[in-house]
Amino acid sequence: MYSNLNSRRSSTLSILFPLILLLVGGAGTVHTQVHLLEQEEAPEAIFDFDIADREVELFLLGSWSTLLSGATGFMVRPDIGVTALDYFPDMELGFFFEQVPDITLSIWLMKRYFIELSVLGSFENNFILMGYQGQEDELLHHVYLGNRDIGIDPYPFIEIPEMGESSLGAEAELGTPSSVHQMMIRFDNNDSGEKLFIGQNEVEEQLISLDSYQQGRFFKLPDDDVDNLEVYLEDAEDGSFTGDDNRKYRKADLDDAVLDSFEGLVSLNEQHPGRVLVYYTKGGSPIGSASLGGNSIANVDNKGRIYPNIPDDFDWNTDILYPPFPPPLPPPPYYTMGDKRKDTIAGKEALLLWEPFKFSEFDILSSYPLPSGAPLDLWRIRMNVVKKGSKTRTYDHDVLFRAKPEESRFKAYIDDDLRGNLSNLYPFLRTPFVEPPDNRLYGPFSDKLEGNYDREILLQILYPVSAYYLEPNIIPGSVQVLRNGKEETRFSVDYESGALSFDIAINPTDRLDVSYKKRGALLNNGDLVFGWGNKFQLSEFTNLEVATGFRWNFLPGSYSEKAYSRTGAVIGSTRLNARYDYLSYDVSAAVSYTHPDTTGILRLLSMEETGIEVSLSGDLSYPSSVPKDDVAPFLPFSFPQTTRGKLFYKDYRQYGLFGEAVLQGPDWNPPSEQIFAYESGSQPGPYNVADGSGEDADQSLVLDFDLQSNEWVGIQIPVLPGMGISDLSTLEAILLSYKVIDFA
Repeated sequence: MYSNLNSRRSSTLSILFPLILLLVGGAGTVHTQVHLLEQEEAPEAIFDFDIADREVELFLLGSWSTLLSGATGFMVRPDIGVTALDYFPDMELGFFFEQVPDITLSIWLMKRYFIELSVLGSFENNFILMGYQGQEDELLHHVYLGNRDIGIDPYPFIEIPEMGESSLGAEAELGTPSSVHQMMIRFDNNDSGEKLFIGQNEVEEQLISLDSYQQGRFFKLPDDDVDNLEVYLEDAEDGSFTGDDNRKYRKADLDDAVLDSFEGLVSLNEQHPGRVLVYYTKGGSPIGSASLGGNSIANVDNKGRIYPNIPDDFDWNTDILYPPFPPPLPPPPYYTMGDKRKDTIAGKEALLLWEPFKFSEFDILSSYPLPSGAPLDLWRIRMNVVKKGSKTRTYDHDVLFRAKPEESRFKAYIDDDLRGNLSNLYPFLRTPFVEPPDNRLYGPFSDKLEGNYDREILLQILYPVSAYYLEPNIIPGSVQVLRNGKEETRFSVDYESGALSFDIAINPTDRLDVSYKKRGALLNNGDLVFGWGNKFQLSEFTNLEVATGFRWNFLPGSYSEKAYSRTGAVIGSTRLNARYDYLSYDVSAAVSYTHPDTTGILRLLSMEETGIEVSLSGDLSYPSSVPKDDVAPFLPFSFPQTTRGKLFYKDYRQYGLFGEAVLQGPDWNPPSEQIFAYESGSQPGPYNVADGSGEDADQSLVLDFDLQSNEWVGIQIPVLPGMGISDLSTLEAILLSYKVIDFA
């Protein structure tokens, strides 16, 4: 075990300012921030002078904020009076002082050559960038060298990942009036890890692209409150019905779909590999009648662009304005719904609801998959829109989310009026995701290429854990913790097992962002990333893109500890597109080679990774259930519920005036209000005390019990996912240290 000790060099800026203390509901905070008073307009540069006839400029951009806060909480109860609280929602109890630098220092020579140093958010986030910045109309646009913002634009099938904090690289860009040429090379040494916890929950994150919505599963019929609703699935082997298209169909049953006649919805349990037909009547009229389907589908123009705010009626005579394939275009309309969407089956005119790889005006394109095993508790599933390269939630949109874990999906929506607001079928067809009208994300000619959209969906799932575990073999001193966005240093780490312990109580709503580096990060991991991209304007309307890139681990002596963790890839791509008034096309192609392990060596199991430490936390331990009869057959007695003994709970935390709590040792005498009687409605044991061992987790678990003849007590400590091991069958022993301090 090792304690986490941080030392820093600091400089002090003395400023005299008044403090205002605000007390609300037993809690107070003080915030201060240094602001420059408005003066007459400042010069663009701090210094602007010549050195040997060479112009030199110094720029300082940013801010330096200080935060001083103090807060305490208390509770007033008639039975115990005033009691200090060690937890107050969304408030840091005690005194807290923080400095937040956000400063960039730039030195420019001749308005072309520069060096830039940045400190962003904390003193650990330091960046350097230097190079050459060309002037307008010059062939060489820029050359950059540094550990920040090194990359090229996304190209079809090629998107360079964001730089890590241990990366170093260079990029250059050249340009002519009709072309742009970009090149970058980067060494990524990023064998680091990140984990996010919220309270006693580990958060698994997944970024989901906007165009990965589920197709062919959820449909809105042209009408609601229908009768005689039937769905037919194409089935060449077991189909007993034959349609006008000479395909065989069978009628869907409960194993295939859920049919909602009242709402006019059809939900398939999975995407069907063939055609799907639907038939119903309303008021005696069959589907497709001119009296039905009013304002039920969105307008789709001759370029395949969808207008949800311009609803169209549906019947067999409704025109289809877009062609069956991309332009060149004869004048619309091309077909009617009766021409392309009608099929007669069992003597009934049915609607073609879905056909693989074809656009359907009735497909609800708002659902996204949830990973298997997602918890059923809705509060454990969170969805937010973020910008690519960031995990910060954006608020410049009106899209909402709703999780449906029982169906292994979540959906995006605008409001609950699915039938009246057709935007719910295409929730991201709006600013700022795309600029409507747009035919890339949805529609008959949708183009799902990487780089088309700068937004993603961040999916977060909370899984309960009994202790905070990172990964084994962490480099000492590399662990950094942000608690609710502020740096937290009151923790310790067992760097061999990856166990993280805090010296303070972690509240249920606390957000813990943990970053760390693993052993071998400096020697075993090193990917060389190269990218080269070119954009040519062949004519006023035609553009060509050609790009290539690779990622490979070239370090000698490196190895992999996990399959597919050191993959390599070489890829080349091209794209040709043109847009005219009545003609547009977009063609992309790529060729790639991938290697599953560029090191060639897979280390199957490290000797030091064969154990697990279980945290003895009173918050995660509880009285055991009645053991099974065969749990200890060698004992001459059993453990029935009727002979359960008393297991007491005592709070061994000493609370200060401002809510701070310090765990005391077993010799400390807690106040009477912190000793709980063994009765219904009271909290049972066990509980924690400080043991003075000097270990990372300076606490022991106490079983404070009172047993009469033939009575028993027991506790349970759950071993939950996220503790670094899932299969306990290979464990050979359990080591338990205990001490009896009072026996009578």
